[in-house]
Amino acid sequence: MIHKIIEMFGGLTQMSRKTKIPLTTIQGWQRSGKIPYWRNKYLKKKASENGLNIKEYLTGERK
Repeated sequence: MIHKIIEMFGGLTQMSRKTKIPLTTIQGWQRSGKIPYWRNKYLKKKASENGLNIKEYLTGERK
């Protein structure tokens, strides 16, 4: 699912710019195939600010 989120933001570099998250961090998520659950709220906010709805692609809610 992380691949879809990156694509929606316009790629790795654009996602980094739009979210202010280091490119290497996003690349790490891409390699592992997951985003830490504690980043979800922030990413949803940044996605919304950019006219994106990524909620259905986020996983890893805290149990």
